[in-house]
Amino acid sequence: MKKVLLLLAAMSLLAATSAPAAFINSYWDLNAVDNAFFPVGTGDGITEAFNEITYYAKTTSEITATGFVSDAGLARATGLNFVSGNSPGDDEGFLTATGYGFTFVWDDLEGVVTSNVDGVIEALYTSGTFDFYIDYDPYATNMENPASFADGARVATVDVTSGSYRLDTNGNAGSSYIINGEFSYILDNFWYNADTGEDLADELVGKRWVTAYTAGDNDPASLNITEDGDGNLIVFSTHDSSISVGVIPEPSTIILLGAGLLGTGIMLRRKNRK
Repeated sequence: MKKVLLLLAAMSLLAATSAPAAFINSYWDLNAVDNAFFPVGTGDGITEAFNEITYYAKTTSEITATGFVSDAGLARATGLNFVSGNSPGDDEGFLTATGYGFTFVWDDLEGVVTSNVDGVIEALYTSGTFDFYIDYDPYATNMENPASFADGARVATVDVTSGSYRLDTNGNAGSSYIINGEFSYILDNFWYNADTGEDLADELVGKRWVTAYTAGDNDPASLNITEDGDGNLIVFSTHDSSISVGVIPEPSTIILLGAGLLGTGIMLRRKNRK
């Protein structure tokens, strides 16, 4: 069962005063991608607005005996959830035999174990990078060949800012994760805010905290856990999950909000004393 996405503040020190993130309805303009294909005689290269990208992923995680977590994975999109609810929607040939796909890869996701009680391991992610691609041959992707997921055009990169991981080694649940990040790169004129019409390359890169990677499905049948001779756990898992993009107020805004709330609290406390 796919877990519902929860958006978390990217800065843990400000978590108590952080404002909730807001989803962005967005669309792609595939004219910005070199060699992008559009079905013959149809389409203008622009998708209709969507708010979620569903995907299938395969991950390999290592949990060391000393309490560190590392993760690498491959993912390919399985659908776009359109704001209008249209099915099928205007996807410009997405996932067709002669169309295009959307993939992403990572190999440097890292974190630290925070709890290991009764076979349930919890960890916090601290760093990592995800690269997203428009793939010109979506049916040629091979889960055993990472190169087949990164042979298209890179359209975005997300740097991990925070996240969490949970693994039940008892077989009662699978592995689940929530990962948040900040766009460090978006291809110009490709990914747009459907509500404002603004290019996300201008609106988001380096300016606001965003989340662009979501939770796994927590299915125990998706896991294969082995242990090496040094006490390290190797976890192979698959996930049916989704990506949504949201905006969190900039840190300076959060600090000002927190200071305002603190000041209000002090004033109310003084008033109560009087």
